[in-house]
Amino acid sequence: MRTMHRKDTAMPKDLPADPGPYRDFTLRNRGYIDPGGQEKIRATRVLVAGCGLGSTIAESLLRSGFVHLTLVDHDTVAAHNMNRQAYGRGDVGRRKVDALRDRLLAIFPEAEIAAVARRVSAENAATLVGNADLVMDTIDFLSLPDLIALHDAARKAQTPLLSCLSAGGGRWGSISLPMDHAPPGRSSASLPPDLWTGRPTRSGSPG
Repeated sequence: MRTMHRKDTAMPKDLPADPGPYRDFTLRNRGYIDPGGQEKIRATRVLVAGCGLGSTIAESLLRSGFVHLTLVDHDTVAAHNMNRQAYGRGDVGRRKVDALRDRLLAIFPEAEIAAVARRVSAENAATLVGNADLVMDTIDFLSLPDLIALHDAARKAQTPLLSCLSAGGGRWGSISLPMDHAPPGRSSASLPPDLWTGRPTRSGSPG
């Protein structure tokens, strides 16, 4: 009986030149993300502002290969978070940033996860954004001053920002790039246009 030898046992040549755990962790991304793109993802520093809905986003980011994450939230895990956030029953009462950091490090221990147990504010938004290449805004929409402070800081720093929030059983999102005229946090809140420096979008409404 002849022994069959597989021809695909060698590692593909187009993988990043990394013999360590990151290559193994992101191996199944190959069909969707090219090696150059994966290396950019690996180097990108992401600020996750708000760790409610942001907890599920942070986990998806990590599983995609983003391994430099800063988590910011002042709240603690509650039992009613279980149906939509990435926490377990044993996390109830813990600070969200600590519980989420532990969850992410259990998935990929080599990740660099910073946990900041504070709310975003006008006093710290510039510093937080200044240490990031990409901002994920999942701040509770009821915390409007915090949300506006984050958007203003991202706009001033010319840092791309993605906004996501849950509404009932659905989700809403928007993207703010550095060339946008006005932070979407202001326009989505229907704030007067004289509260920001910028011009209306081509549609005639704040962008």
